[in-house]
Amino acid sequence: MTGPSVAPAATTADRNLALLRAVVKEDVAALDRALQGPDPDLPAFLDFADQHRLLGYVYRALQRLGSLGTLPPRSRERAKLAYLRQWQKNERLARELARLSELFERQGVDVLWLKGPLLAQRFHGDVGARSIADLDVLVKGGRDLEHVERLLLADGYARAYGLLFGRRLSRAFTHHFSYRSGDVVVEVHWVLQRHFTFGIDYARVWRDAVQMSFRGRACRATSDEYELVLQILSALTDLQVGTLLLKPFIDMYKIVRILEQDGDWDGFFARRRREGLFTCSAYFLGLLLDTLDCAGELPTLAACLCKTNVYSPPGNAEGLQYALHGGRLDARQKLAALRLYQTSLGAALAWWALSLPFRLAVYQEDRGNLFRRA
Repeated sequence: MTGPSVAPAATTADRNLALLRAVVKEDVAALDRALQGPDPDLPAFLDFADQHRLLGYVYRALQRLGSLGTLPPRSRERAKLAYLRQWQKNERLARELARLSELFERQGVDVLWLKGPLLAQRFHGDVGARSIADLDVLVKGGRDLEHVERLLLADGYARAYGLLFGRRLSRAFTHHFSYRSGDVVVEVHWVLQRHFTFGIDYARVWRDAVQMSFRGRACRATSDEYELVLQILSALTDLQVGTLLLKPFIDMYKIVRILEQDGDWDGFFARRRREGLFTCSAYFLGLLLDTLDCAGELPTLAACLCKTNVYSPPGNAEGLQYALHGGRLDARQKLAALRLYQTSLGAALAWWALSLPFRLAVYQEDRGNLFRRA
């Protein structure tokens, strides 16, 4: 005769993820339950948040919830310092975005701003809410790219990219050039992301762009739908190189909650299928539901995902482990990412090998980690 089954004790990772979910959803009751559970190791949770570039975000969220007092004094000061550093850098980037936006407009260059300060303001309500590394801008083609480069160089920026066999061939295998001025990096994109299977509808990207008021200026940014696509593409790249963090899933969650109000997920996935992005989109949106345990909040998305052959509840436990404990040298993780392209594994591997020398040459900003964009 056997006794009643006993649920396994929650691991540190489980507790950290439960706390993060409560913080992201601003669920005070769930946060209180997590904090009152057995042995809530708050310093370990802050380490976890820091590892995923979310420490400043967590501090601001706890402040909004009136829950900063739950942190031990030293931990609270550590989180506050992370937030202040994040806020300071984001303010510099926001001022620079407004200044460059004015410069480009004055010179007659049409650009779309990607992610960065505009995303923070739109979906988090505050430029200082999320960590931002650089500024990203999309141009329509080679002529505008050359124009923007001349403007940046004349403005004091320096090229922070290399070339392999010239500009045209380098551009065929990459998606942006970087420029640096002090600690500010501007990435100028001619495509959102580069892969031979991608057929992104750029006419729609530009047609559906939104106009925002930002720091007294009118700035154009990608639509909510393509902001989500950008987060998915970033997560795909990070999964492939073993640097997937939880940070992009927080942004996805904020965007998806808005798109859920329209509920046109069938249309969303039909458009991704035409663009060659269906498999990776279904994979990462399913992983979002698992990571933040939010299928109940997003029933239309969850129902649509269950109709695909990519996701089924409870989802991909392996994918969640990659997000929590990814590794740069994990060959299984790289293969899992390569299978998310809408082509054969052999073709995906061939493209990876062919494009790798060009990416290593162009993306000089990442040479401290040779495989960051590999």
